[in-house]
This record gives sequence, C-alpha cells and structure tokens, in this order.
Amino acid sequence: MKTYKFPHNAKDKERILLWTPDQLLPFCACFVLGIVTEQLTLMAFVGLLASWAYTRYSAGKPDGYLMHIAYWIGLFAPKGRGFINPYHRRILPK
Repeated sequence: MKTYKFPHNAKDKERILLWTPDQLLPFCACFVLGIVTEQLTLMAFVGLLASWAYTRYSAGKPDGYLMHIAYWIGLFAPKGRGFINPYHRRILPK
C-alpha cells in the first residue's frame, strides 16, 4: 500500500481524499454527464480513464495546469480582485 504524507506547509498540494482537484475534475465532469445521459456506469468508467490519462499527461506540468486551462478558455472564472475577465486577452497600460 502506498503511503501519502500529510501536508504540513501551506504551499503543499491541496488534496481531496487521495486526489488533487486537477485529478478529480475529469472524473466529476464525466460522472455528472453520466447522470444526465443515464449512462452512469459507462461514464464513471470513462471518467476514471480520463482522470488517469490526465494524471499521466500532466506529470511534467506545473500544479494547477487544468484549472489554468479552464480559466484561459473561460470555463472557470473565479471572483475576486486578483482575477480579471478571462476573455480579456490584452491588457494595455493607461
């Protein structure tokens, strides 16, 4: 059995049970799609495969890569002063 270290610093990876939010997002999206299309078993399996494939793909990428891509496309727009509208591609000085 593989052991996981409990994060002791604020900059350690955030985890939901055993997975990071980036790894959990493809599974959750496929799970919801499976509920909508009434194909839950198939889409749960597809979600597991998508999550596994994303984990393999993002092995050399920085943390939060999927969230950044979702923000850049416009699917994820957090609220707050630090976040600008994701559709503003060019910011010009005054």
